[in-house]
Amino acid sequence: MKTISCRYFQWIFLLFFFTWGCAENRWNDMEPDKVYLAKPGLQEVNVYNWGTDSIPVYVIKSGIGQQNAQLKIEVDPTLLHKYNRTLSEPYELLGDQVYSLVSTTVKMNADDYRASFSFLLNTEALATALAGGKKLALPCRVYVVGASIEKADEPVMEALLVPNLKEPYIRFDFPGIQENTVQVKADQADGFWIYSKVSTNYTTPNQLPFEVVVDEDFVHQYNEENGTNLVPMPASAVDMSSTDWFIPAKGTVRQIACKLLPDQLVKPDGSPAYGEYWMPLRLASVAANKINPSAEIQIFRIEYTEN
Repeated sequence: MKTISCRYFQWIFLLFFFTWGCAENRWNDMEPDKVYLAKPGLQEVNVYNWGTDSIPVYVIKSGIGQQNAQLKIEVDPTLLHKYNRTLSEPYELLGDQVYSLVSTTVKMNADDYRASFSFLLNTEALATALAGGKKLALPCRVYVVGASIEKADEPVMEALLVPNLKEPYIRFDFPGIQENTVQVKADQADGFWIYSKVSTNYTTPNQLPFEVVVDEDFVHQYNEENGTNLVPMPASAVDMSSTDWFIPAKGTVRQIACKLLPDQLVKPDGSPAYGEYWMPLRLASVAANKINPSAEIQIFRIEYTEN
């Protein structure tokens, strides 16, 4: 029994020594902790004109994950001069009346791999500053405070942020006159479904309700302006499948559907009103922000025929 016990402990010791040695070698092979910008260099950033918007600047920490990091961000005009020397159209410095920093410093704990700074922008002031086609940029540089952690090379600690001001819109994905004619036959008495897509050019934080209608007046106005005699699809012959359409929270797109009712396409004497119709769907309203005026209408050409 004594011999067995000694051998048992010898094996335990050897296993511990081997495991400890492998762990030490594993740490030796890994890079020390280092910080750098997730997106360094020149970059265009979409900013939406809804009063206040933000531009995040993300910092990544890689390596073993055993060190804390204290970081600081500054707007550095000399960085703008550096980039302008290589650009055919130089940028101007974005005025400090347009932006503010939520915090100029951030601390990363040993097990953190990402942190961020945030610039808050007054979008009305930005729109004024951009008037006349000015090209404005926000040059920023991130520093390591003290010797808390190793920093990467200078280029990956710098960013030139170019705000691209956009109106927050909802729109049809395929606006205008649709290329293919929709064929509907008289024997489809139960109806014929037509599908479309509506989307936003931004991610909605909450549900965004919107309304779609059949716009007969659009066809009448089109006839007057173009000397045509197109026939509008009667709104009474279209069953909108929902009256509570919305873009889902944290989404950008919603499929919608409407149902054509051929039995509603009749002449005054009650006989079927065969022929070609224009059916304009129009985005009539949205709960927040705006409707893209160049993509608010989608027109389906409907050909109603006998069986």
